[in-house]
Amino acid sequence: MTSPPVVDDVATTDTGGVGAVQGTRPLEAELVNGGTPRRRSADARTQRGRFADRSAPLQGARRYLAVGWPVSIWAYGLPVLWVLGLYPYVWILPVVSFGLVIVARPSRFRMPTGAIALAGFLVMVGASGIHLKNVEGLVLFGYRWAIMASMWCCLVWFANVPRQRLPTEVVHRWMGLLFVGLIAFGYLVLVAGTFEAPSVLQLVLPTGIGRAGFIDSVSSLRLAEVTNYLGYTLARPSAPMAYANGWGSTVGLTLPFFFSAFVRSSVPRRRRFGHVMLALASVPMVLSFNRGLWMSIVLMLVYWAVRRAVSGDWTGLKVAATVTVVAAVTLVVTPLGALALTKIETATASNESRGALYEDAWGGALESPLTGWGAPTPRENTPPVGTHGLVWWIMYNHGFIALALFLVWMVRTANIALRTRREVEVWSAVVFLIFVLQFGFYGLLPQLPIVGVAAGLVQRDRWERLDGERRTRRSTHRNGPAIAPASPRVQERPAEFRRRELD
Repeated sequence: MTSPPVVDDVATTDTGGVGAVQGTRPLEAELVNGGTPRRRSADARTQRGRFADRSAPLQGARRYLAVGWPVSIWAYGLPVLWVLGLYPYVWILPVVSFGLVIVARPSRFRMPTGAIALAGFLVMVGASGIHLKNVEGLVLFGYRWAIMASMWCCLVWFANVPRQRLPTEVVHRWMGLLFVGLIAFGYLVLVAGTFEAPSVLQLVLPTGIGRAGFIDSVSSLRLAEVTNYLGYTLARPSAPMAYANGWGSTVGLTLPFFFSAFVRSSVPRRRRFGHVMLALASVPMVLSFNRGLWMSIVLMLVYWAVRRAVSGDWTGLKVAATVTVVAAVTLVVTPLGALALTKIETATASNESRGALYEDAWGGALESPLTGWGAPTPRENTPPVGTHGLVWWIMYNHGFIALALFLVWMVRTANIALRTRREVEVWSAVVFLIFVLQFGFYGLLPQLPIVGVAAGLVQRDRWERLDGERRTRRSTHRNGPAIAPASPRVQERPAEFRRRELD
């Protein structure tokens, strides 16, 4: 596949690029008159809108796919790419596609808040690779670094792409369809939970390559993670991710997108589909026994309900109350309640194991505070040290400097997310807040590009709001405050008397 076309061409005459013109954004230039680049005047921007695109548009969905195909393929390519064994590699498509454009023409992109700190984080992550000695470890390290870099590329790309070229609603729909695909895999687990098979990629590669090492760890087909900690065999949904926690994390991060694109859609048929799909999704979400997913759902409903209530709309509280009642009734009248209670009661051993793992991660990070250890350290009978939480992953594997830079970006972006105003952008903000919640106990590596998309959309909304406020101030300063219309009594008098009285 080729890199997506650049969002808008850039005029480079006289000023060295659009980014050098005060009061304009780097991607505001357009192609007109058969491809001749020029900038719009301030009046044209005011009349036609900040991000008006006058170039010949592509028709239908192809117009949006041309700009954001590396992200749309996460949903549209899910079943086929999973069977082929290629789905784990879709998370690095943004760094290959968006990244090449950003690096080739950096002056055309405005850096979002915290993007510089996040770039420094990527540098420190790369430096931690000095601890790896074998080729297989370096390949896996490069794959993980590419996923992190994809998050940065999604952040910069979606913050800069004009809304007219790629509306927020379209991106939410893509992510919402990814949620639907994850739920479909959850239902497959109910009928074939123990299914395991080599992927097409593994079958075509030599046995020594396809059935071992990195390829085997990410490309083998497995629908569920089979566990026995509840006293009996339980298949927890994991596909298309490697682990059940990865499935739960991705469902939690894509659920707000689904809410925005379908449940809260203005299109009746989409809204009906959203309601039906949401009811169906409750079964695999409960049977996943994923406490992190449950907490993510609660956070989403509470935050949305409070935001709507503050603005005088009680719809959010009504929806939250309805979901709570339905969930309570379901847990009481079905076996799901007993299973969920068992999960909570037996969580003590899991919590103790995590606590010991986190203590080892802290101690190991203190031994190599600058660059970490590059990769998790395997242990017998326990998960590797440096896993089960992105905060611990960064601290142990990449050092305290990398963690500090990442936290700078997180805090600054969370501050922007909490101030989001538009209804459609609130859901992107909710995705980022769920990421903050999951930061302490989920690995989140495959999910980081999703977070980058949400953060980019939040940043774009902020820029548009600030640009609109600046245009309003400039217009007021240039034209003066609006003059109230004359009273009817004044308007009834002859023109010369009205003019004299108004003066």
